[in-house]
Amino acid sequence: MKFAETINGYNAMGREDAEYEACYAIAEHHTVGGLHCHDFYEFYIHYQGGKVYYVDGSVFPLQNNQLIIMPPFRMHGLVGGSSLQHYERGFLYLRPETLRKLGFGQIDLQRYFDSRLQSGKFYYELPQADALACKQLLIDISAQQDMPDEMVQFRNYGRIIDFIVMVCQAVQGTTAPIQPSVVNDVIFDVLQYINDHFTEPLKLEDIARRFAISVSYLSHEFTSYAGRSVYEYILYRRVQLAKENLLTDMSLSEVADRSGFGDYSGFLRSFRRMTGMAPNAYRKQRSGGH
Repeated sequence: MKFAETINGYNAMGREDAEYEACYAIAEHHTVGGLHCHDFYEFYIHYQGGKVYYVDGSVFPLQNNQLIIMPPFRMHGLVGGSSLQHYERGFLYLRPETLRKLGFGQIDLQRYFDSRLQSGKFYYELPQADALACKQLLIDISAQQDMPDEMVQFRNYGRIIDFIVMVCQAVQGTTAPIQPSVVNDVIFDVLQYINDHFTEPLKLEDIARRFAISVSYLSHEFTSYAGRSVYEYILYRRVQLAKENLLTDMSLSEVADRSGFGDYSGFLRSFRRMTGMAPNAYRKQRSGGH
């Protein structure tokens, strides 16, 4: 069975056996919203048009030629609820196992990036020349990523290595930390509260009462900010945590319990609705069918 994450209308990692995926796009009009995460690394380059970006509990102003690196299972996305004009970006998705292979025994790339990402260093600056070179690489990779020819794929892996080399140079060359900002203080605080408590029973009325706001204000503003309703966001976080837990040797019932689902049947129903497949099928796919 095929599994793919749909993000803002984009079918991420649409091929079941995909080890990588690249994309470059310009949108004349783009609606902000849709905090998400996935089980692979994302190397995102903002070229122009974006305003603020959320990663793992912090919101940062976007700058041109900015590189953001997201590890697996970290919530991220554009926030703020506004519509963007001339939004230009590109990204490369890589499976953790693919990232490890790209080091060719000379460098553990997964450890290299994780050591920086674990300390909250997600944002980096790309020199103009490297940003343009990365753009062309993403265009070339995306144009040929679905071609089965072995030599075509070999060339694409060469392009991916060139891309990652420039990413590593940007990581090493960025010295000044980018300061976080806040868009809509109350809703940001609500988001953080949900992130800390989504495995617990949560009710809309209780959250509104805790932050001294009305239920209608909470519902409207949260959806505008995060791109999902409060209920859908909580459910999404639980399913994503379940996906992460499925990569361990936990039993399915333990995965359901630790991910915040009150009953096993609800877990199965929610997981299938959001991913298009059963939990045991996802586990088998991500373990390589073993």
